[in-house]
Amino acid sequence: MKSFDQSPTETSDFLHVLFENMSSGIFLMDKDRKIVKYNKAFRDIFFHDEVRLAGGHCGDLLGCQYPVDESVTCGESRHCSKCTFRNSVLRTMGMQNNVEKSCIAREFYIGGVKQMKYLQYTAKPILYVGEMLTMVMVDDITASEQQKITLQKLNYSKDKLFSIISHDLKSPLNSLAGFSNFLIQYVDHITKEEIVTYGKKLDKDIKNIVELLENLLDWSRSQTGQLELEMSDHELSNLIFQNVELFRNGLNEKNIHLEATIEEGQKVRCDARSIQTVLRNLFSNAIKFTPNSGSILISTGRKDFYSWVEIKDNGIGMDEKMMEHLFDIGQKNSRVGTSMEKGSGLGLVLCKEFVILNQGYLEVDSKVGEGSAFRIYLPSA
Repeated sequence: MKSFDQSPTETSDFLHVLFENMSSGIFLMDKDRKIVKYNKAFRDIFFHDEVRLAGGHCGDLLGCQYPVDESVTCGESRHCSKCTFRNSVLRTMGMQNNVEKSCIAREFYIGGVKQMKYLQYTAKPILYVGEMLTMVMVDDITASEQQKITLQKLNYSKDKLFSIISHDLKSPLNSLAGFSNFLIQYVDHITKEEIVTYGKKLDKDIKNIVELLENLLDWSRSQTGQLELEMSDHELSNLIFQNVELFRNGLNEKNIHLEATIEEGQKVRCDARSIQTVLRNLFSNAIKFTPNSGSILISTGRKDFYSWVEIKDNGIGMDEKMMEHLFDIGQKNSRVGTSMEKGSGLGLVLCKEFVILNQGYLEVDSKVGEGSAFRIYLPSA
């Protein structure tokens, strides 16, 4: 029968191999909080070279942001007394107690670059070569934590979006229900002029519903991967004027002056359907937030390998706070227009996403009381 007894040397070699190949980062500290031994996983997590690791203090070698930013050593930062990791290790050293799994979220300087890290760690006292040391096991859980945060944000945005859509559908639908009930009860007692007045209001409400549902459908297709882009060359002026005609009535109703400075023969490579959606939303917003007898300027140009189209109005504009969250889904960014027009705030989110899908980008400039300018860049054909 084969014996598996090992000599002390063989046992030591085996433990060394095991230590070096652990997936968790492991390091041992003495009573002065200096690292005396570490494994490969620890080096991989914090990207250290052998020279820097030798005999260094724990917090300094981890690259904790506070000592680095304050140009002090570990234990001397203003934040050290509040550090859960440091306090856990000190408690283990002083009371010889194990620290169960704990987590720390902090920015660390890894290779000279500040990075957000989520670390899970345990600490326990051990006797090593006749000396009491503290062994710390560290696992980098940054990827899973970031994924968790992303999912939480998506769920929050989804819930907020449904709340916004429900609210924005409820109002025009209530108007429709109210008007239909009014007609049923008082059809013999209302004048033609009153019917026209109510009809105009209903027309706006129905258009708002249609715009919201179109945006919602396009957004859901993009999120579920069902949106298929057909990239081809298109005359930029054609894309623009097709949308201008869609809003001709809206321009006339508010007596808005439209001025266009458009370069003929300018071509872009894009998916026409999605870019039409972008232009439709931008035109709609420009009209919505431009006062009666105001003006809208449409212009085009070129920059590097891109062609751009800008839609600029002299409407109510936006402050910095609104612009900061302009493209955040789930944010209630919609406002009532200058003629009480309503919207969901989903349109601009869709605009940015579609422009990016078409390998372009979008710029916004706005000042309260002076209007807004939206400029989209698309690859030149």
